[in-house]
Amino acid sequence: MTTRALAVAILAAALAAAAAGAQSLDRTEFRYVRTLAAPAGLVSFEPDGLLFAHARLELADLRILDAEGRQVPWRRAPAEPPPPPREVHVLNRGTRSGRAVALLDLGRAPGVHDRLELDIPEEGFVGRVQVSGSDDRRAFTRLSTTVVYDVAGARRARSTTVVYPPSDFRYLQLTASGIEAIAGAAVTAPAARPELEERPLRSVVVAQEETRTVVTADFDFRRIPVDELRVSAATPLYDRPVLIEGSNDGARWTALARARIFRFPDSLETSIAIAGRHKFLRVTIENADDAPLEAIRLTALARPRTILVSAGYAPPYRVFYGNPALRAPSYDFAEAPAASLDLETAEPGALGAELLNDLYEPPEDERSFVARHPRALQATLAVTAVVLLVGAFLALRRRA
Repeated sequence: MTTRALAVAILAAALAAAAAGAQSLDRTEFRYVRTLAAPAGLVSFEPDGLLFAHARLELADLRILDAEGRQVPWRRAPAEPPPPPREVHVLNRGTRSGRAVALLDLGRAPGVHDRLELDIPEEGFVGRVQVSGSDDRRAFTRLSTTVVYDVAGARRARSTTVVYPPSDFRYLQLTASGIEAIAGAAVTAPAARPELEERPLRSVVVAQEETRTVVTADFDFRRIPVDELRVSAATPLYDRPVLIEGSNDGARWTALARARIFRFPDSLETSIAIAGRHKFLRVTIENADDAPLEAIRLTALARPRTILVSAGYAPPYRVFYGNPALRAPSYDFAEAPAASLDLETAEPGALGAELLNDLYEPPEDERSFVARHPRALQATLAVTAVVLLVGAFLALRRRA
């Protein structure tokens, strides 16, 4: 065999060994295992609360084996990129009776639309924007009223999104109080946003603390993804600032958003965008001199986190997770263009009950004795303190 042929053979053997290593999986490193019942071919399934709670964030330690023990590539189902908001032609703008006004023309084919992003060139404001629609600019139909705000604090809170029921009016008339001018606007169609799914809440607790109302929601599982929180109440008229926080242990809280919740004639339900990955969500409502809101209701919404499992493997599958040290996998399947996946052929799979993995071997604890037994250190310090106190007391008696 020539030197070149030998080098090629060694390289081929190394690549084969690397491929085999990529396919192998040490099952003793995973605390949990479940079945995934699915037909052959491309498969999709929805993660549940147990999977979010016991896997790493973004499911980085999720691994799937087929009936022959081969590692099965997976990826998140690709979402269609939403079209960007479309700039709207402003026919005129100015002030009328102390209010900022603007007339928008969405064009001859406006399509269905339900929200605007306003260009408000100022800071430090809380205002209300009334939206009315028309097809002929002679008669306008009132659609909604929305609060817009820019409030400074520990974290700046700003929202210039105006929402209204879906409509196809060509012209929109805006009348705003609390702001000086509307410089421009961009319109968004409902189809430009992904469908949101409601996250079930195990409990919602409402507590009154002086001039604040604290509403705490419990999802029952840790690290539950939430992208939008809707807050409503039975009180007929209100407009109040809120702080939204998240926690996975109920003790340490992370601020997620500062916003305003409101209700008045023609307004829609307040919806607040957040990036929650928590077991608990806490909403603190500032009541000031008003009475607490009545019958407060929280609705948590999230984009689907659908998982796609590659075709070409033998079901049934087993799903492993619960390894906090494992990095996210890297599969060619995850890099494939969305157009090549033939998503319409994906068949739904069903996760089985979560089980403790019989093969799981906890990693060896390499921490020091003190780090592994903090109470022992505390007890030793307490005993030492007592001994010192007794010694000092006896020394004082001898001197006396």
